[in-house]
Amino acid sequence: MGTSIDYDPEEIHKIRKALNASADEINQTGLHPIPASAFGGSPLGRQLATDATAAHASILATLGRVGSGLSGYSEALRKGQTGLADAEEDVKAKVQSIGLAESTIATPFATAPTTGVTPAQVTPTGRTPLPDETTPATTYGQKPGPQ
Repeated sequence: MGTSIDYDPEEIHKIRKALNASADEINQTGLHPIPASAFGGSPLGRQLATDATAAHASILATLGRVGSGLSGYSEALRKGQTGLADAEEDVKAKVQSIGLAESTIATPFATAPTTGVTPAQVTPTGRTPLPDETTPATTYGQKPGPQ
């Protein structure tokens, strides 16, 4: 089942499973060192044995980093998937909250009439003055009533 972010959790699971299996396989790879005697006893044979031993150690270290990298990528996918799921839930909750808030408004803004009351008719209390209330209660600090 996908989400509105459009990713398939099952595909993520399959990818992670393949990454972890590959990491395990690489980490279990047993490269057997070649004995120094296989290169002979000459000075060049001894040098070749030394170089082969160094290459062997380098390959094992590289394979170890590759295995760790695959495991790390799998873990990053897991964290990303969790983050997406958390974000999805957060968005759903916020949208639901907005919907509940909007349902409490008698006339939502989108459907409110656009005629009838002008901005000049709206008072600080938010109501339209009655016909006999043509004079504001105060005008720039002056008190209402005869002057």
